[in-house]
Amino acid sequence: MPPQATAMPTATATATDTEVPERAVPKRRETPRPLRTLVLGFTLLAVSAAAGAAVRDLSFNASLQETLTDNSSGASGDSDLELVSAASAGTNLRVDGGATDGNLGLQLRSLYYHQDSSRNTTFVTGNGLLSSELVRNYLFLDVGGSVSRHNASAFGVTSVDDIVDGDNRNLVQRYFVSPRLAFGIGSNIRGSASHRITWTDDEAALDGTRRQMVTSLGLQSAWSSPLGWSVDYVRTRTSNDPSTGEANLQTLRARVSYLLTDRLTAYLTAGREENDFETGEDIRSTIRGAGFDWVLTPRTRVSAGVEKRFFGTAYNYAVTHSRPLSSVQLSYSRDVRSIEDVEALSLADLAFRDFFISLAASIPDPVERAQVASALAASVPNGDSTFVDFVTSSFSVSRRLSLTGSLVGAHNVLTVAFNRNDNERLGRSDFVQAEDDFAQFNRIVLTGVSVALSHRLSGRSAAAANFSVNRSRGAGERSVETTRRALTLSYNAKIGGHTDVSASLRRQKATGSSDFVEHALVGTVSVSY
Repeated sequence: MPPQATAMPTATATATDTEVPERAVPKRRETPRPLRTLVLGFTLLAVSAAAGAAVRDLSFNASLQETLTDNSSGASGDSDLELVSAASAGTNLRVDGGATDGNLGLQLRSLYYHQDSSRNTTFVTGNGLLSSELVRNYLFLDVGGSVSRHNASAFGVTSVDDIVDGDNRNLVQRYFVSPRLAFGIGSNIRGSASHRITWTDDEAALDGTRRQMVTSLGLQSAWSSPLGWSVDYVRTRTSNDPSTGEANLQTLRARVSYLLTDRLTAYLTAGREENDFETGEDIRSTIRGAGFDWVLTPRTRVSAGVEKRFFGTAYNYAVTHSRPLSSVQLSYSRDVRSIEDVEALSLADLAFRDFFISLAASIPDPVERAQVASALAASVPNGDSTFVDFVTSSFSVSRRLSLTGSLVGAHNVLTVAFNRNDNERLGRSDFVQAEDDFAQFNRIVLTGVSVALSHRLSGRSAAAANFSVNRSRGAGERSVETTRRALTLSYNAKIGGHTDVSASLRRQKATGSSDFVEHALVGTVSVSY
């Protein structure tokens, strides 16, 4: 089968030496409507079974967590002492039937507040992707979805877990279907065509369900020559846009590349684009740009691309460098983003990616390496937490800087992550919902840094510490800023072949538009099979 289409974050798939697999543990997400997620999961299972796909990997997990916090509501006033019990159970599986493959993760989570039962909630979360080859080598179908949780506002109460800031957590549900066609024109030209429909549902930023249809057609050279070319046409139509009811984007882009050496490829791009993001009126502009892909060494890769677009200069720079037991990844980009592009990786997801790359020399087998990387990522304190973000119905020009790194030693494991998102609204503020952060600001800058250190005490226990800082700044008719600092100390131990226990202490403090201090003691027992 050709490579699968890009999809939402999914459960672990088979790892390769050149591709970092997704972690096997689904993120914790909150939804008051679990039916869609369950339907998605069982639909994927039913279709897989009908296609003759076999289950290759199947795992189960369950945990019980007790949290004693002195400020469960994130209030700036009196102490709010609360004992919160959280029970979780989930499953992850991968199916592979030759013509059909996919993965699925489902998680059930229940929160019980002993002092304030009105906050009790139970929810199901999940994500999955199924790819099927309907006609051998020609016609394919991708079906999947994702349920993820994000901060409704970057300036409300934010926390390292969902115990404190539940009122500021916003649900984003996405489901998609995408038929794909692969074809050839003679022996020297390959072609592809696809039509992807994505349904996005959000509790605050969107007024109902938003539908996005992306139609694409591409041609590219298939001959063995240093000179290559490709032509791509993409049309994106988004309904339920606040400004016009429908937002449109069309791009036609040609690319010519040349293999200068066996490690360096340079390319030029040119084309046209048309959109109505700003005012509802069509805006036409020219695309032109250049870039290169350079493999300096087997362990170091550099890529850079710059284009002139309707919003100014778009760019995408990336550097990946790895050594035995260590890695560094840097990316810097500027492009248009929307709620359909929302993807908040947790600290454990970022750590898993770096560990997988760092361990390539010492653990060549990608499946075994993924298991070790997942175990290391699980020891990161507050691993399920993400950098502060927000949900918006507006399109925006987003400039993103990300730096992550890891170092694996005999007894110590260090992970570092830095993230900066500078978002400028496209269009007027009256085009978005009143609860949207872009209704108040035309520019929102989010900065976050996290440093985690884990020390192995024995073959079955470890101590860890994590310090993080998140800052949100909004600018427009008025300026607002809020900063949250959090420190967590934890102890983890394996007490059986399938059972782990952990205890942690944390302190977090926020100043600015959100002002609170919280201390918590957390104990967890988890099992996995």
